[in-house]
Amino acid sequence: MAIKVIGSGWEVNSTVSTQTLAEVVYRIFSDFIGYELENDIIVENNLALGYPLAHYEKKDGNWLITLSCASGSHWAQVAYQLSHEICHLYCNHAQSRGHKHKWLEESLCECASIAVLDKLGREWARSDMAKFNLTYDQSIIQYVADLKAAVNLKLDSQEKFFKWLSFHIEKLESSSTLRDLNRVVALYLYNSLLEKSPRSWLAVTALNTWDCFRNETFEAFIGQWLDNSCPRPTDLIQLLRASV
Repeated sequence: MAIKVIGSGWEVNSTVSTQTLAEVVYRIFSDFIGYELENDIIVENNLALGYPLAHYEKKDGNWLITLSCASGSHWAQVAYQLSHEICHLYCNHAQSRGHKHKWLEESLCECASIAVLDKLGREWARSDMAKFNLTYDQSIIQYVADLKAAVNLKLDSQEKFFKWLSFHIEKLESSSTLRDLNRVVALYLYNSLLEKSPRSWLAVTALNTWDCFRNETFEAFIGQWLDNSCPRPTDLIQLLRASV
């Protein structure tokens, strides 16, 4: 399916490079998953909104994403925001809304940004974006390096993650978008599994496919995710299950 950049909010004379970047980003993440979404994605930009958003409701049968980037020429920022919102679509974000375990989806979407930017930086010279600026890969590489460096705690073992999660779980459940905490989870999942095993992303396509409000505990939520994931790979779920 297609991804289409629309609207006049991009602050550029031409959206040709922005459109190409959107296609590259979508291709990278859909390759992680193994398939494209059933509906097209429409992408607009509105800096005044103040935050990017994957809308719950479709527009004319298409998914709608609104970014909040300074410009369509700020490619690293566009790729970062777009990867996050595309991940929400694959997580079935609209099917079970506002439950207390949404922090995990948000953390996975932060992880998606890291994963896509990492691959984009490595493959820039061979991508369709190289024709616009061959050396921009260094900007992407630095952008993702800064993202990783800004994470205030790097957890390098399941034991450390378990202790950290036990301490922070109530706070995570109180708000899905505590970004400092989301990014700790995101970097742990990326370093522990998803960097080396991108096919493990397929498990996120089982998220939110049940009534998540019925899961009183995170352990119950992970158990239900595992039940709903088959025949998808479960190593991502098992990594989290070992921590509850």
